[in-house]
Amino acid sequence: MLMKEDTSSMMINRVHQVVTTLGIGGAGEVYSIKNIKDNTMFAAKFARKDLKVTQAKKLLLLQRERDTMEELNGHPNILSSYQLFKRRRACSQKDGFEACKQNFGIHLTTAPYHMIEYCENGSFISYMRNQAALPENIATYYAEQLIGALHFIHLKGYAHLDIKLDNILLDNYFNIRISDFGSAIKINDQPYVSIRRGTTKYMAPEVSDLVQDETFDAYKADMYSLGICLFLMLFKRFPIHLEEVVYTGTLDLFKEGESLDSCPFDCDQDIWKGLTIQTRRILLALLNKDPDQRPYIHQLVEYFQLAPSNESIEELIFDEMQRRRTKYEEDC
Repeated sequence: MLMKEDTSSMMINRVHQVVTTLGIGGAGEVYSIKNIKDNTMFAAKFARKDLKVTQAKKLLLLQRERDTMEELNGHPNILSSYQLFKRRRACSQKDGFEACKQNFGIHLTTAPYHMIEYCENGSFISYMRNQAALPENIATYYAEQLIGALHFIHLKGYAHLDIKLDNILLDNYFNIRISDFGSAIKINDQPYVSIRRGTTKYMAPEVSDLVQDETFDAYKADMYSLGICLFLMLFKRFPIHLEEVVYTGTLDLFKEGESLDSCPFDCDQDIWKGLTIQTRRILLALLNKDPDQRPYIHQLVEYFQLAPSNESIEELIFDEMQRRRTKYEEDC
């Protein structure tokens, strides 16, 4: 959600002032915060006040996410972690302290919070609401950034397990930052896990249909969610599989004689036929219901290295996303 109102003078400690609510998810609440000493902005994530666990458990959840993000710090398309505030001192600015309690709740003045990078341009989903689908060259540009970030996450031995447009943020230059590692898990020797996590509409079929004592490949589950994100950028709807069309192809860029004219999803056929063969092949591979037929992230990276690269379109992207931000703010 993009920042709108300025609720100034609401202090959560001696130097950190709440500006506005950025988002509330299943387990966390995120606020934009200003450091009143130097006016720098960052985001603060709290465990939800109505989360029915002890304060110690809330701290543990924040610590786990902080530890994950610190292992991933440094990648240009992954949100940075700064600091975890465990103990809270009384605020010296009494009026601001009371205002914060009244407007946001007592927990913001007492609970621990995780200080993370602030992305001024908000979440990607905000730029899709009430607006047209993205042109293919912009969608695939963002797909490449997502693939690079997810490749780094998987190389570090983590599966995100909640890749979705709501968790993709945009920095000042409209480059992406993957956020919200609350569902992420560390993979040991084998990528097979039995923990059902994530957001239902973005889940791979083997995750949403998971039953007791079954496992799934967490890396392959992330790939399906990545496919959902790309499909949403291009079609502005979630893919519905048409059972009569089955794709069993590969990501081989030089495969001959492959016909991809028939779209196996309930979508705009004109848009589908207007996509390049490379983009159609990627969508079909990522959204394959069979995880064994779905590529791992390193295979997708290799594919993009072989595929012809887009010309530099940073200026085009900036103008398009700035236009979408303006429209979103007007609609709000």
